[in-house]
Amino acid sequence: MLESISDLRKICQSPVKGKDGEFCDIWYRPISIYLTKLLLYTPITSNQVTMLSMIVGMLGGILMIFSTNLWDILGVLLLQLFWILDFVDGEVARYRKSGSLT
Repeated sequence: MLESISDLRKICQSPVKGKDGEFCDIWYRPISIYLTKLLLYTPITSNQVTMLSMIVGMLGGILMIFSTNLWDILGVLLLQLFWILDFVDGEVARYRKSGSLT
């Protein structure tokens, strides 16, 4: 069984809190920890989360090219998911201690 959300916040978010700006600390980090907790039950690595985030981001950008209201909304939502996944990959790496020096 994994740690609670508050314990995961201490392990995964405390080392980098404040480095990405206030908006990220208020909006993305509170959401990302829940996705992180779900992914920690799986064998998915932080690099795989990074690849998923890139695919989601590219798909969001492609959808916005079509420039209809529906595609724009879906594109923006996918871009928001891209940002959240960008935080999740770091949190997974910090939890599993699989990060690199860079």
